[in-house]
Amino acid sequence: MEDLIFHFRGVIMSLKAKYKVKPTVPVPERVATKSNPITLEEVFTFEHIVEGYHNAIKNKTDREYSIKYERNIMRNLNLLKEKILNGKYRMRRLIRFKVYEPKEREVVADQLEDKIVQDVLSKYVLRPLIAPKLIYDNYASQPGKGNLLAVQRLEKFMVAFAKDMNWTNAGWVLVCDIKKYFYSIDHAAYLSMIDELYMDDKLKALMHHQTEVCTKDINPYVDIDGKGLCIGFQTSQWGAIYYLNGLD
Repeated sequence: MEDLIFHFRGVIMSLKAKYKVKPTVPVPERVATKSNPITLEEVFTFEHIVEGYHNAIKNKTDREYSIKYERNIMRNLNLLKEKILNGKYRMRRLIRFKVYEPKEREVVADQLEDKIVQDVLSKYVLRPLIAPKLIYDNYASQPGKGNLLAVQRLEKFMVAFAKDMNWTNAGWVLVCDIKKYFYSIDHAAYLSMIDELYMDDKLKALMHHQTEVCTKDINPYVDIDGKGLCIGFQTSQWGAIYYLNGLD
């Protein structure tokens, strides 16, 4: 078995070398317009799918499903590409479970190919279309804008404010949370926002599918369809940020 795993790793390394895929591939600047939207064909190239696969199995290369998938890696990735481009891709069975850190939450896990699709959508569609719309001091899910930068910015604002207040304790900080935020997002409102982004109709259809799989059978907090984004989806992270961008 170890020899077999070693062989599969060699196949993946060859793919990465051939298509120059690195663990962190910088996302190219893509300025989309109404007359020049991002298209399905430019996003789901074989190179992007290989990169998405690499990211999807990161730290999971010894799991049974990863090993099975790699046995026919070229065929599987090409078939995935064909399904997406032909409009025949559908998400596979979802698994719902609870996590307890940092607090108890219901999480929905998708399968390997679905993770690949979400990685590509997030990097080459949602990030270039949504990130420019966000305020600078939104730090969620954005490469290069982690906790350290947020703390540094907070310190800067605190010092400036304290100076204005003559170094007294005057002032306040608002800390708030939206109960069951992900699972309360309204599909109609959210998808109307997605449809305003400059992507072609095929990508919009794919985003609708990603959203509508969160049915009442998956969402533990509703008894009707049309509510919620699945926690655990990479695309949901960007969607949740975008949904409240007007409030920011």
